[in-house]
Amino acid sequence: MSTKDDEEQLIRSVVQQNALSIHLARRKAEEALRKQSDWLRVTLSSIGDAVITTDVEARVTFMNRVAESLTGWTQAEVMGRPLTDIFQILNEQSRQPVENPALRTLGAGAIVGLANHTLLIAKDGVERPIDDTAAPIRNEQGEVVGVVLVFRDISERKRLELEREQLLATAGHHIDKLAREGLPWMKAITTVRRACLHAVRGDTDKAVDEFRAAVTACDATELGAYAAASRIRLGTLLGGDEGRTLREDGLARLTAEEIKQPESFVALYAP
Repeated sequence: MSTKDDEEQLIRSVVQQNALSIHLARRKAEEALRKQSDWLRVTLSSIGDAVITTDVEARVTFMNRVAESLTGWTQAEVMGRPLTDIFQILNEQSRQPVENPALRTLGAGAIVGLANHTLLIAKDGVERPIDDTAAPIRNEQGEVVGVVLVFRDISERKRLELEREQLLATAGHHIDKLAREGLPWMKAITTVRRACLHAVRGDTDKAVDEFRAAVTACDATELGAYAAASRIRLGTLLGGDEGRTLREDGLARLTAEEIKQPESFVALYAP
């Protein structure tokens, strides 16, 4: 065999070896990619939120079971279909369509969230309040090649928020009603606190008048401890025989109310 033939044989051998190496490397890369893709699909299928992924044209490439449940579509039905066909959303208050966050993400190349009061319309027409986030999927070069849409049903949260608002509204209504009707015991306690405020400010005359009114109001509403404390405070302000009599009467009443530390009680409830 000539030298030329030997060289050609060597070249063919090298080419074959290179081709084989490239083929094996490609198979390894494809296998690694397949395993990574399988792992990603298992992960996305296992999380508690609904997940839909699309390609750069906003066509569905994946949907997990939670997303199937919320949209009413199966993955087999939606593969390759435009996301807008299956992810239809509108504003709960205006009933107008809401711009799809995945399309906004593809356009802006940034993470986009839904506004409040957004409803998802399922295949069977069922409406569910949701919140969601759409994020771009990028390749190694940083180019946007798709979108991942993550959303969740917030019906229970909305129900609890509504119940809380109703409870607050009901409580506010009752408080307003009590304030308007002016329940006697509320008026009595308000009078005691008003008398204390005058006393703290050093306005003795007004404090005396208010404590007298407080004694009468608390007696009438059977607020015994408050009535006793008001007598003690009134007696302290008046002084003299009348004051001493009021104080002794007040302390006796506190004892009868089983108040173990009357002076402390007076300081606390009628400072």
